[in-house]
Amino acid sequence: MGGIGLAASSVWGPLGDYPVWAAAWLLWLTEAIVRWGAAQPWGHTFVAGPGWAWVLGFYAMLALAALTHFMAPRAKPTPPRLRDRRALARWAAWCLPALWAASWPFEVREHWPRRLEVEILAVGHGLAVLIATPDGGCMLYDCGRMGDPSVGRRIVAPALWRRGFTRIDHVFLSHADSDHYDGLPDLLDRFTIGDVFIPAEFEHSRDPSVHDLLARLKRGGVRTRPLEAGAEWRFEDVSFRVLHPPEGWAPEATDNERSLVLEIGYQGRRVLLTGDLERLGLELLLETPPEGVPFDLVVSPHHGARAANPTALFAWSRPRIVVVSQRSPVALSAVDALAGLSDQGVRVARTWRDGAVTIALGREDVIEQDFLERGPPSGESGAVEPVGP
Repeated sequence: MGGIGLAASSVWGPLGDYPVWAAAWLLWLTEAIVRWGAAQPWGHTFVAGPGWAWVLGFYAMLALAALTHFMAPRAKPTPPRLRDRRALARWAAWCLPALWAASWPFEVREHWPRRLEVEILAVGHGLAVLIATPDGGCMLYDCGRMGDPSVGRRIVAPALWRRGFTRIDHVFLSHADSDHYDGLPDLLDRFTIGDVFIPAEFEHSRDPSVHDLLARLKRGGVRTRPLEAGAEWRFEDVSFRVLHPPEGWAPEATDNERSLVLEIGYQGRRVLLTGDLERLGLELLLETPPEGVPFDLVVSPHHGARAANPTALFAWSRPRIVVVSQRSPVALSAVDALAGLSDQGVRVARTWRDGAVTIALGREDVIEQDFLERGPPSGESGAVEPVGP
């Protein structure tokens, strides 16, 4: 109808009005049917999108099916109805297995290397850290982006599916700022989620969206569990320890100051995840004796903000690698709190410049893999291209 409308209007404008109106109405009807179906609990499911190799393979199988159909010898005329049924059966035999294969996540957990991998995703002004354990477990530390809840389905979900994950064992939310949790609702639709760990004061936030999120988790049967400093546990061969905030500490402190600080250890390697920790909370953390070896990886607090990244933090943690999850700075000439770390032999990676950053930790030395996304300098869309260790 749209084509007829275009052709008719090229002869005389009013002639195209009715076909174009019909096309618009049919599009509206189509969208209404799709939205109704998506609203039903049985109406849809989410699967990993196929890679380019599977897409090309699928169309190659379509072409082969067409050739075998049209080039097959016919000994005698076949009744049209029977011929149509045979053609449908032949096409289904070729296409349905291809569709099933293309929708299946082939990078399953068994393909993971036997080491801990931490991937800081390029989400702009926000934070999403994917933690993949050696035995195939999957966890998230934060999952949000300022002003853009679609980050859950656009960036975090594809990153999980790319690695073959359909379940998230644990989610850690550092604090009650939307750029650290607003991508979680979309993940609830797409993945099975175990527990969601939160700081003790998270539930008392005055932000209505926090309470909407907690209600959504409850409706979905997902438990929320508060964590406080001193909590320790192991998940498979990986150890976890909460360093901040302590039980009952400073109820008047800001959400940033109460950020959940998590230490992850594996085979003598250590990772420090800091949320938006700053001021009073940061001062209290630095009073904690830094037990064990230096940290191999530190995710910079509060997106690399100067006030949250004093030199005392890095003297205390002695990191080998610092990763900053941030958007492209408005002024590249602005004062950089991390500028002096390179002179101390510390590797600094920034998601706005380097894209998603993956750190693999095992018995060997730390392995770094940086991925830079083609496209805008924010590093948030497009294909990924390895740029070397």
